Amino acid sequence: MPDIEIEKESKFKKLKAAERDDLAQTIGTWYANFQEKRTSQIDTAEKIKKQIYLNQPERNKEKDDHWKANIKENRLYTTKDSLKATMWKDIWSKEEQMFDVVGKSTQDDQTAKAQKQAIVHALKQMQAGVQFDKATENWFIYGDFIYKTDWKKRTKIVKRPSNMDLSGFVNVELPLYDNANIEAIDPLNFV
Repeated sequence: MPDIEIEKESKFKKLKAAERDDLAQTIGTWYANFQEKRTSQIDTAEKIKKQIYLNQPERNKEKDDHWKANIKENRLYTTKDSLKATMWKDIWSKEEQMFDVVGKSTQDDQTAKAQKQAIVHALKQMQAGVQFDKATENWFIYGDFIYKTDWKKRTKIVKRPSNMDLSGFVNVELPLYDNANIEAIDPLNFV
């Protein structure tokens, strides 16, 4: 495995107030130009979204968990749903189906199965299926399928007795998840 070199800047250039203002104005101008160039694409995406969902407001899945008899569907929506279902079936219906591993010996086979289970567990911890859903929605509407891959650490804080007589408590930080993470990015927020 190649060595990874981490380079850190030891000195940072201090900007004067005028230089800071000039830099902020330049970055603002770049963003305004970029936003102006992509306005037509955003408008087109919004029109497509309205056609697919028939101008219905977006639903909150937690609140609107009751029977959905009042939802109207058109041909675009059903085509999108069919394509999404096919993609889901082929890729994420079961994470175990994505990896076909077999070892040459009994020990290799056991190791391969353990590695497969570790990968499947990591995908479930990352909530990869939920992120795939978001990315697929973005792909149908905006034509872009963007993921961000990084490292995420989640912890929880619990109170534990500080000594044997239970006279005081301390907060202890316990790791919940410390591993790779994937996240679907909305193309409208990708600048």
